[in-house]
Amino acid sequence: MVFAALAVLSLTAIAFPVGFGELPGVGRTVSGSRSNRLLVMALLILTLGGSSVFIFTGASGIEIQGLSPTTIAWAFSLNAMAGVVATRREPRRGRAGLWLTGTAISALAIGLVTSGWVFFVAMAIWGYSFWMGVPAVFRLLVARSLSAAERVGDAQAAMAVGRVFGPVVGGLALGAGRFTRLSLIGAAIMVTAALSVVTVERYRHSAATAWSE
Repeated sequence: MVFAALAVLSLTAIAFPVGFGELPGVGRTVSGSRSNRLLVMALLILTLGGSSVFIFTGASGIEIQGLSPTTIAWAFSLNAMAGVVATRREPRRGRAGLWLTGTAISALAIGLVTSGWVFFVAMAIWGYSFWMGVPAVFRLLVARSLSAAERVGDAQAAMAVGRVFGPVVGGLALGAGRFTRLSLIGAAIMVTAALSVVTVERYRHSAATAWSE
């Protein structure tokens, strides 16, 4: 009930007007790309599954790995630093889905493996993979948009919705301290997002190859 209440409270932000600058309006100025719609949905699913696990990683580190709060804080800092490093790198084309798969594997390891070292490595890989994968998905969105900023609002809104309901899903999956079940469910959701992105990447590559021939 607590997580459901938090989700409802977060949704009240929708009632307030938000300006996104010179973004195109919905209508003919927005690309009809169906693959872009799938990518936006993939971002929602990714953050839904990711936040459902991530919000409980501290508790998981204490209960499963036996880590101290200070050690867990360092793991979160490592996650953030890995993300900063990723933002300085240029992801290769066709790798967005693979990077998102890396976040799912990390979420799985955190709940299944009883090892402090694995916890640290998984947190680092999660941060790096997330910030390599998400910008790559944004580039895929831009590639089929009429303007670079066309889908920015949609993508950000989708990810926000995922973060709102992710803790609710995590709370329901966790139950009475069942971190293994939480990691399995969260990772499965994230893999669904990764597979959606891989599908779009392969479809566009095949279409481009056929066009060039």
